[in-house]
Amino acid sequence: MNKQLASLLFYNETLYVNPAKESPQEVAKFKTDKHVIVLSESLTNEEEAFLNKILNAVKLSLETVELTNKPIELSELTALKSVKYVISFGQLIEKNTISIQKYEPVLLDGKTFIFADLVKTVAQNTNQEKVGLWNSLKETFLQ
Repeated sequence: MNKQLASLLFYNETLYVNPAKESPQEVAKFKTDKHVIVLSESLTNEEEAFLNKILNAVKLSLETVELTNKPIELSELTALKSVKYVISFGQLIEKNTISIQKYEPVLLDGKTFIFADLVKTVAQNTNQEKVGLWNSLKETFLQ
């Protein structure tokens, strides 16, 4: 209903206008045919090289994994048929219902999830993050 029609229909009546609600943004469905998804915030060249080094240690590379910096809902991740492994650096999984224990692989709907600190934090290695990440990757990919 436009303003003119409303003024004709409700002549001499007091009307209240609800503030316009923001329309929910359309979220593009995430699609991939790769078996490993790596979630990370945008990476610098040094961080990207470091991540590639980590992946190479378990016979993966940035070319063989799906690297994304967009937040994804947990239900979207579990619905992806081709995906077997999800490595999340930081907290890019929305509506996460998995009890998060960093550097401990978690199995959900046939997919293995590994939660880690941000790549830059792992690279700094102030609290043995590299060791924790290596142990979880080794347990997941080299067994």
